[in-house]
Amino acid sequence: MKEMYDINVKYEVIPDAQFTNLSQVRLSTGEVLSGVMAVGYNKTVFKKLGIEIPKTYDDFRKALDTVKNSGKDITPISCL
Repeated sequence: MKEMYDINVKYEVIPDAQFTNLSQVRLSTGEVLSGVMAVGYNKTVFKKLGIEIPKTYDDFRKALDTVKNSGKDITPISCL
């Protein structure tokens, strides 16, 4: 990313709490510090694709892979 945007990106992740406490996942450009406060999901999309609500970060990634591999042009999640 540094080559494209001339910024330094630093991710801080607490492995055991990646999914339950997303406020600990942060992106820093040096001047601005922001974090994900909430993740919303589209219940209709998850239900149609047979996806259960993820309980771990790995489950979350698998759910997104399922959506991606469905071939549908949909937005399954939003982050605040």
